[in-house]
Amino acid sequence: MKTSKKMLAAIAKVEKKYGELDKYFFVEWNEANRVGRGFYDGCQLASNILQNVNIIVAHDGTINY
Repeated sequence: MKTSKKMLAAIAKVEKKYGELDKYFFVEWNEANRVGRGFYDGCQLASNILQNVNIIVAHDGTINY
């Protein structure tokens, strides 16, 4: 599986603000919501130190805090 350039740019933007975070890439369960073409649908960013940091970055680079 690959990550899109927009997703990588959004992850870098979030990590610039919060520091390095744990990344968990995922594929949607519902096939109608999948991007397909060998790409991940999203990435969950979390931190063990900062408990309130739980951010989702979508395939198109949108960030959901």
